Amino acid sequence: MLATAAKLDEVVVAATGEAERRRETAHAVASIDADAIPKTVVNSVSDVLSSRAPSVIVTQVSGTTGGGSRIRIRGSNSVSLTNEPIVILDGVRLNADPGGSTISVGGQNPSRLDDINPEDIENVEVIKGPAAATLYGTAAANGVIQITTKRGLSGRTKWTLYADGGASDEVNAYPANYQQIGTNPAGGRVSRCSLLLQSESLCTPKPDSLRSYNPLEDNSLFVSGWREQFGASVAGGANLLQYFLAGDFSRERGVYVNNLARRVSVRSNLNAEFTPVLTGAARLGYYSNRLDLPQNDNNDQGPLGNGLLGRDPITSPNGGYLSFPKEAYNQFLTSQSVDRLTGGLEARWDAADWLRFNGLTGIDFASRGDQAITPPGVVPEPDRRAIGNATSNPYTLYTYNTNLNGTASYDLFGTQAQTALGFQYVDETVRGTQSFGEGLAGGTTSVAGTTSGFAVTGQNSDVVTIGGYIQQQIAWRDKVFFNAALRGDDNSAFGTDFSFIYYPSVGASWVIGEEDFFPQNDWVSSLRLRTAYGQSGQRPGFRNAITFYTAVGVKRAGSDIGAVTIGAPVGNDELKPERSAEWELGFDAGFFKNRMNLELTWYNKATEDALILRNLPPSSGAASRFENLGKVTNKGIEGMITAQIVEGPDFGVDLTVSGSHNTNKLVTIGAGVDTIFFGLGANNGDFIQRHAEGHPLGGYWQRKITGFSDDNGDGIIGAEEVTLADNASYLGQPLPRDEFSITPRVTFLKYFSAYGVLNYRGGFKVYNSTAQFRCAVFLNCRDANDPSVGLERQAITMASARANFGLDASDAGFVEDGTFWKLREIALTANAPADWARTIGASALSLTVSGRNLATWTDYTGFDPEINFNGTSNFSTAEFLTQPQIRYFTARVSIGW
Repeated sequence: MLATAAKLDEVVVAATGEAERRRETAHAVASIDADAIPKTVVNSVSDVLSSRAPSVIVTQVSGTTGGGSRIRIRGSNSVSLTNEPIVILDGVRLNADPGGSTISVGGQNPSRLDDINPEDIENVEVIKGPAAATLYGTAAANGVIQITTKRGLSGRTKWTLYADGGASDEVNAYPANYQQIGTNPAGGRVSRCSLLLQSESLCTPKPDSLRSYNPLEDNSLFVSGWREQFGASVAGGANLLQYFLAGDFSRERGVYVNNLARRVSVRSNLNAEFTPVLTGAARLGYYSNRLDLPQNDNNDQGPLGNGLLGRDPITSPNGGYLSFPKEAYNQFLTSQSVDRLTGGLEARWDAADWLRFNGLTGIDFASRGDQAITPPGVVPEPDRRAIGNATSNPYTLYTYNTNLNGTASYDLFGTQAQTALGFQYVDETVRGTQSFGEGLAGGTTSVAGTTSGFAVTGQNSDVVTIGGYIQQQIAWRDKVFFNAALRGDDNSAFGTDFSFIYYPSVGASWVIGEEDFFPQNDWVSSLRLRTAYGQSGQRPGFRNAITFYTAVGVKRAGSDIGAVTIGAPVGNDELKPERSAEWELGFDAGFFKNRMNLELTWYNKATEDALILRNLPPSSGAASRFENLGKVTNKGIEGMITAQIVEGPDFGVDLTVSGSHNTNKLVTIGAGVDTIFFGLGANNGDFIQRHAEGHPLGGYWQRKITGFSDDNGDGIIGAEEVTLADNASYLGQPLPRDEFSITPRVTFLKYFSAYGVLNYRGGFKVYNSTAQFRCAVFLNCRDANDPSVGLERQAITMASARANFGLDASDAGFVEDGTFWKLREIALTANAPADWARTIGASALSLTVSGRNLATWTDYTGFDPEINFNGTSNFSTAEFLTQPQIRYFTARVSIGW
């Protein structure tokens, strides 16, 4: 099975570093067996997580190779801070920043989580909320992703080699651009006689002169993508030392010439038994990533935007593209180089039969360089970019981690008890310089080749968390389990008037199915009841709590001198972390001799002291500051069924079904704080998204279209023939409320297996800003030019386009239902008979062929309801000239001996 539900004696890793059986835990933990996933269907750690555990929603926000993904676990907790979970690799905290670049390419960003090689992963455990994450402290309110890499085992050395290759294709259908030729009242030619102008009698269309052209289809700049990957690993050892060594090289080109990713990874994991009571481990991973990204999304240098907003190729010098010919887009170069080292040392000492100590120290270090080049002469005059420019932003990122834990086990009044004490130190440091120059000399590709317009800035941040905890666990008859814990933290990002915060947790688990009074039958083979309550937090951002100054240049007596101004927002000495509290109630059940297992969980999570940016009076000398004012709730239910439907030597069927429902609500935003507007600007002048009390975070708001009528009978909906509601109203939330996944695995003919993932997401809206911009601003879509599309589609466009005449406008018709079903993955594996493998001196030989992003079923009229122009941002779900997901087909040969 790919994920585990209700297997009571399976071992999971606790926050203390100790191994626990599921029956001992009071909360739900999702476990993902990475080896059960065909590696040809995953390109990243984000892919490993996607659609494999309930309440874990991973959004693949574009089809850009190397782009990141957004991860949400049980909804969004924070208005102002990140809603991403923390990531722990072999006990070491990682930098998993989803916005892992300082150079904008319009919206997409690489994620530092995806630096990690999926080939190295043994399993992933997802701790979903504060009820389970108390001991992780002031960082874990959004959940914890705990990754364990592969280890060696005592016994015969095992070698594995693999090689794969495949293709990726742009399979999306792009809409044509339209242009209606007409005449004005004076008889002059009008090259863009749209329905908007016709409705106001500003032009008259010429017969049979509606023209369409599609530069993305007819003058395409897309190329055929490809990927290749090669790797090897060796694992084995004796009782005193076990080892796992692995190396991997991969390359992938997307559907643009300037979209290329190259990855190298090396891993070494050693486990040693120094004495019968002292063991240790050393783990080291090196990752080298080189990435070239194309421009797109909200970007005038993007090929998609220039194609979708293009002009008639007969009259345009750019072959139908808006600003530049198609050859220019491949010359805009944005790249990133990352060299990353993750490592840790761990020791365990069994000081006595009843006492043991664990210690771990580790580091995650990344050297990252972000570069961008606009060559001279590519952008035409008089644009300032015509002289060329260069950007170079070198960064170093450190995360230091030390954990110490002691656990005492003893009998207590007929029960088995454990008491654990622990200490944690985490230091997150960022050091960076950003440099820019213009007037790039021809043939040069760095800031050193620029001659003017210089700008330099720096970024330095250091956030330290020091925490400690105590945990008490009691087991009675190996059937009833109680636990209670308390974690305390101090953090350098807290306000100076606030020092320490405490997070409590309690929980209970009862394996009632093993009680003598429980009916014994073949229908219900196991049953566990569990409940848990816990708190966790999220620290303020660096400098949210302190007032700082920003250097500025001013003129004095005709000369430039240095000065300072108060930085924004101003600091708050009383700033506290956001505190999330969660109550969880559920059960795990096994049926038909545990051939089917069910896990069901209800949760209720509330985040208090949410950071809200409050505007300050002008007399304060600053515009705003963060205050702990808000409250956000998430309530939901989640479940998973794993079933062994058919079991036989030649044929078998396993099935995993998971799903969740979450209700998100901003309960309070704070006294004296107005509704927060953000997101893309609608044609009525307002931002289209809001944080509003009583509604989900980031909801879409617009004035609804209440009616339309072709009053003059000309077949065109005019600007005055659409009526709007008096006030904006809530249209829907930006993130999925519901998700559902079906994952079957079928083995047949003894040597073959098939695997797939079908995923559903619903209960959310997507702003189709691509269509809105084309139809209501550039007026080059079909709905803005062809009356045969019908009155309803005309009305949606006209409700927005009437802003061109200074009338009240609405983009409500472009905020669409994002519900979809997606066939994410299919893989077919053929395992060679043992005698075939032996002919080449191997013990195992297999071939896997797979496809990814194979089909989407949706009523959404844009490219893909999952993509997002603003990459991994907190709440945006808008499509704005964004590269849709592309389709992959891959084959892999694996050899083992």
